[in-house]
Amino acid sequence: MENCDQRSDTELLLEARAHSEAFGVFYERHFASMLTFFRRRVPGPEEAFDLAAETFAAALASVPRFQPGPE
Repeated sequence: MENCDQRSDTELLLEARAHSEAFGVFYERHFASMLTFFRRRVPGPEEAFDLAAETFAAALASVPRFQPGPE
């Protein structure tokens, strides 16, 4: 898969239906900010990491149902 880093989030999520590498790029693009979001809202780093991981696990499970909309 070429130029995956240059694709929009929508393109990555659509591509993730057939190629797991696309979701990996999406994950790497957003994990740090998601972790920071949860870190500010829970008492410890372990909880924040678990919540971020669960969020991405749910997103991955939802990829087949993803419907693009306005970004």
